[in-house]
Amino acid sequence: MNSKRGDAGVVALIAGLTAAIVGIFLNVKISASEPTCLYHAEAQVVRQDTSILPISENGEENYGVSNANQLAADPKVPAGPFGRFDDNGNQINEYYENLSMFTFHHDNLALAEEEKNKTISVNLLGLNSNKWKIVGQFCESLRRDKVGCPDNLDQNNTDVKIDGFKKSCEVHIKYGWVVAPKNNDTEKCYFDTDSCKPKNPQISFSGNNRVRVEWENPASCLNLTQLKDKIQIDIKNTSNDIICSKNVDVSNNDTGTDCKLGRDIIRNTQRPEELQNGEYTTLVRVANESGSCISPDATNKANYIVVPPPTDIPPTNTPIPEKCERVGQYCSDDYTEDCTTEDSKPGKKQCHKEGRCNDIGDLTKCGWDDQRSSCGACIPNEGENDPPPDPTGLCQTIIGTGKNRVLLIPYNFPSSDEFATYTTGVIDNLRKTNLGDLYNEFTFVAYNKFFPVWNGQYGCNNDTNFSQDKVVKCDDVEAIRKTFADCNINSAGLVIAKLEGKYSFAAAAQVASIGYKYTVSAPHELGHAIARLGDEYSFKQSTTEQSGKPNCSSASSCPWSGECIAVCGYTNWKRPSQKSPMNLNANWSREFNNPSLNAWRLALNGGGGRLMNALQRATSNNNYNQSLYLKLRQNQRGELSLENMQIKNAYPIDLEAGLTKDYFSIKMIDSEANVLHSGQFSSKNTVYSEPNPPRQVLREMIELHLPYFDNLASVEIYNPDGQKKLDIDLDEFDLPTPTPRENLCGNGVCDSTLGENQNSCAVDCRPQNDYRNNYKELSSDINQDNRVNILDCSICLQQYKKKSSGLSCDIINDSKIDVLDYTTCLNNLGKSVEHAPEESLDDDPTL
Repeated sequence: MNSKRGDAGVVALIAGLTAAIVGIFLNVKISASEPTCLYHAEAQVVRQDTSILPISENGEENYGVSNANQLAADPKVPAGPFGRFDDNGNQINEYYENLSMFTFHHDNLALAEEEKNKTISVNLLGLNSNKWKIVGQFCESLRRDKVGCPDNLDQNNTDVKIDGFKKSCEVHIKYGWVVAPKNNDTEKCYFDTDSCKPKNPQISFSGNNRVRVEWENPASCLNLTQLKDKIQIDIKNTSNDIICSKNVDVSNNDTGTDCKLGRDIIRNTQRPEELQNGEYTTLVRVANESGSCISPDATNKANYIVVPPPTDIPPTNTPIPEKCERVGQYCSDDYTEDCTTEDSKPGKKQCHKEGRCNDIGDLTKCGWDDQRSSCGACIPNEGENDPPPDPTGLCQTIIGTGKNRVLLIPYNFPSSDEFATYTTGVIDNLRKTNLGDLYNEFTFVAYNKFFPVWNGQYGCNNDTNFSQDKVVKCDDVEAIRKTFADCNINSAGLVIAKLEGKYSFAAAAQVASIGYKYTVSAPHELGHAIARLGDEYSFKQSTTEQSGKPNCSSASSCPWSGECIAVCGYTNWKRPSQKSPMNLNANWSREFNNPSLNAWRLALNGGGGRLMNALQRATSNNNYNQSLYLKLRQNQRGELSLENMQIKNAYPIDLEAGLTKDYFSIKMIDSEANVLHSGQFSSKNTVYSEPNPPRQVLREMIELHLPYFDNLASVEIYNPDGQKKLDIDLDEFDLPTPTPRENLCGNGVCDSTLGENQNSCAVDCRPQNDYRNNYKELSSDINQDNRVNILDCSICLQQYKKKSSGLSCDIINDSKIDVLDYTTCLNNLGKSVEHAPEESLDDDPTL
């Protein structure tokens, strides 16, 4: 039994001992004057390979079981819906999650003498007869006395009703129906031959709850399809009970798996949490995707012997010997050793070993006991090939105090001196739009990390040409998003690439890039990355897809107030008639249309489904600046595997919410089955490579920076159908946990949550830095004649005490003109400034 849900069941048991119980089989009441007895019955619907049918594959409501009395009372709604565990009268819904199972269990059930040995029937309700047909029935006693099952049950019976269950004490049975796909009546099973039986199965043990099984795929098996057909593994104990079972994809690159007791329970008849001394048998077979066609079993056996602990282990308050003084002495050692990661990078791992001294000397003579010794994950040596960050801080706040933090990332710039000019260009171009008060929701941060050479960092290149112009593209979305963890970014990252090229790149996963001469395109690309806007120029092609873009409509009528006109990217989509930053050429403008403004408002005010970032997440635990890093690999079928996992001293990166397609949902759970954190992440990126149509790109490698909790027990990931695609049990990993940083001063983020301010941490919270100074100097040149003079400051006097986000003298960037703006202009009087060179987007006749 799943230990986490088992704990919940114990709580439910204590809470419900006084409840009145009405079971699926026994319509009786508790009476203190009558003798009590145990009654346990598990109802299941299984496929022909004995795997339990997922509820989602049946697809019908009111799916479960009822006895004859309950069926008469309500012939449509089952008294025992699948997924539920009735534990001493406490209804634990979704206990079995997506499995066609219902369990009635009572430890203290009163059964009147006249009721004993009477029989009753049970009916299956809600089976989707269009998809499944019943091909058999079964009932199996899980105790040696064989009490409770019908006598002479016909295993080939195809009826929904099973007759003859006996009312009795000490009943512990599993029963149900065997089903097959309805459309498989005439299909031939190609695997039912010895040529499809897996070869040379091997069984080994790792710890007291894990069995390792390896095999060779049958090379002569016809019609065996990689990554579609399945390998089924069952582990049986000496009583011939299945204690662990698992299904994995057929793959010539992966012919082994671990079966963990208490977790892998597809075909189990028993669910022990630990191995016991004795002989264990593995059964390995090939099966098709539905489980309706299987091969003969390949088998092997191995003995498991529990290793007793050393008899001379010192008490916990006694120091462990620091050397081996005699052979056979108990010893223990904690140490770090070099290793190589899966992607061939050098790293280190933490190890703990216990055992017996095999020679006299230091603790290198200490032996390794497999039951009590282990090493953690291989962690790459951080930063060995990275350039050192600027000593003034990795993250430099340029301007703004809004909750939407946007990171501006340099590519191919040698230093902050040159890069700062272009960060100002990006901010200035966004300020010149009609976002109005929404502009105050931003905080702009510079990523102060410069790679010395053009080395392909962030996947940047300008290898593609369009209409004699190059396309600047930084498309390593995961690498770009990884920078968010350094600077507590929750909104977007924009790479400013020092590359020649007019057209740019954006992905809906909060990532965009532009060529450095086209900072004017920043509102367009951030419109994709933050507000999820679509292009409004023409791709010169139509589509059959429905528009999910807030500024584009695929409907026949206009969904907005005002006029709709043809072409919003696709020729059969419509857009508002106003010009827009999401367009080009004669239809380009700095002002977003009304549907686009609404999308910006939804995204920036938190209505777009984003979670709050770490600075706004009220927390008092010591994991504020720690994250659980997961590196996942996704194949074309949407299956996930874990590539790497670490606990890092870094900010978590927000998950998403509100996604309706192409996503995974994730739950972080403690040992008592409480959900500590949840959200969604995209399974695909929507990629805009201007000026081409957007396309969906599978995220083959997914990197997540989740919040870390000390009491985290497992991470579960589901697809949109509710199918569990990955279950990460943290008990299986010996993850080194870095000491949380008590003082984050110096990381470039002004952590007000931790009490940082200009007095306590001037290096992070000081009002001046190179980027901010550059911004203020360039913004003081209000008429942009490359010199700050009295003409500029006189504009500030004209706008003095006005309040608006679009005022040209709003140097401080707070949507009002006051003495701070005017004195900043005066402080910069006489300075010559150089604005970033900027090209126009309204001169391309080809679009």
